[in-house]
Parts: sequence; structure tokens; C-alpha cells
Amino acid sequence: GSSGNTQTYTFTDSFTALSGYANGTSGNKITYQIGQDSAHNGTAIFKQTSQGFSHGVIFYQGMHDVTFSGDAGDGLKHFSVDVSGTADTLFSLINTNNNVRFCYWELNTFGRLGTADNSGGVLTGLEVDNIHIKIVENTAVDSVMYATVTGSTYDQNLIHHCFWEMPYNPNNSNFGPDGLNGGGVGLSFYNNTLIGYISTTSTTTQHMDGWQPQAGSYLKAYNNIICNMTNYGMYFEANVGTFQHLRIYNNFVSVTDTILASNTSGGIVIEQKTAGSMDDIWIMNNTIVD
Repeated sequence: GSSGNTQTYTFTDSFTALSGYANGTSGNKITYQIGQDSAHNGTAIFKQTSQGFSHGVIFYQGMHDVTFSGDAGDGLKHFSVDVSGTADTLFSLINTNNNVRFCYWELNTFGRLGTADNSGGVLTGLEVDNIHIKIVENTAVDSVMYATVTGSTYDQNLIHHCFWEMPYNPNNSNFGPDGLNGGGVGLSFYNNTLIGYISTTSTTTQHMDGWQPQAGSYLKAYNNIICNMTNYGMYFEANVGTFQHLRIYNNFVSVTDTILASNTSGGIVIEQKTAGSMDDIWIMNNTIVD
């Protein structure tokens, strides 16, 4: 339908079109996109009516060389989800889900964005951009998104121009979900806005960091705005490996909650917990305001 109209598409378990020809091939991606003309650029809403094997995930593994885009060329987000369905996570990728992009989604208040995990193989060519999500209060979720990706140099996996909101209880130490968790090789995190919002009923015990990779190389973090993280704006925690080839620059980290400002909130931390070399690490031109 035209702008301002909506259409809900229901399906059992995960999105059913992803089988056989519904995936692309290397260099020839399949694109699912909102209409590009004014008569067909309303909002498409995805609703999962049962969980099955996907455990409440709308896009569950099995996909490669595919784009899901709510971009109608007007800068708005024309893909959404119906939270009255069973799904509480947009996507779950693992191993060989290569060359997948999710962009221009308005998730509103939702459980979690997703997971991309290469622990059992190769996962590369990931792009997540222009997605707004406000994590549900009182959720036990560890992070908005987990991503451990595969690459060999910079910029082979991209997370950018997203707006993520995470709940925290200012009276409950430094608890709250992370923004991005994980690391890997060849991941760039840029032009994102991460905001902690107050929830006096939130009780999760996860420490809130804007980005918390556990190891990796050829990682970039730049041009991000990160506000009211209860632990650190960025916490590069070398607890399963070390870091090489890091670029952390032009980020703005701030704390506006006076309770957080008097506790443990911090700016950018690199902590080595695993033996090994760490080199070629650049931290430049960041602004940290308490």
C-alpha cells in the first residue's frame, strides 16, 4: 500500500521464503525490499505465529547472499515486526550465512536484534544498518546484538547508522545489556547511536557496555555516539584472545545521569586478560564527557 498504510505478513516459525531459489549466490544477491514507488511504499510488518525450531527468531539461519531492506529511498524504515507474535529476535546467523544484509527496520520495543556467530565455520559479508530497536525492560538479554565474524582485513563486515536503546536501573550498580558483543576479524562499527534509558524495574545482572569484543583483529569503531552506558562506552576485553589492528576514533562517549556519573561509568578501556601480543592499536580523537 501507499505511504502511511501497513500490511502484515504472517508465517509459521521463521520466514518461509528462505529455501532453495530464495537465496542468492556469490556475487548475485537476492533482495527482499519494500516498494520503490509511492503507490507501494507503506510499511510491511512481519509476524511469526509459532516458534517451532527457530525459537522465536524471524530469520533463522539457512540464508546467504540475501538482503532484507525496508528502504524506499526516503530515509524511513518501512520494515517492522508485530510484537504480538511469538518472535523476540530478528535474526540468528551461524557459520556459513555469508553476505547477508538487514537494513531500514523499525523494531520499536523488541526483545533483541540478533546473533551472528562464526564459531563453527565462516561467517562474512555481514551488514546491519539503519535499524532502530528499544530493548524490552526487564529482559535477561545479554546484548542488543552479538557478532563474531570472519575476515582478513578491515571493513568486511559492517554495522552502521543504527539507533539502539538499552534499559538500565540507575539504582542497581552497573547492570544492563550491552549494545554490541563479540568481535572476530574485519568488523567495523560506525555512525551508530547507543543510548541507555532508565528503567527502575530492570534487574538484569549484565554489565552494560556500548561495544564489548572479547578478541579480534582489523576492528574499527568510529563516529559513534554512546550515552549512559553503566559500565564503559567501549570495553575491549581480551579474555578469549588478544587484539591486533584496532582503530578507535572520532567517538563521543558521555554520561548525563548523575547517579551513573558518581559510580563506575567510563569511556574507553582495553584490558588484556589473555597472554599474547597486542599491537597496532590506534585510539584517536575521541571525546569523553562525564
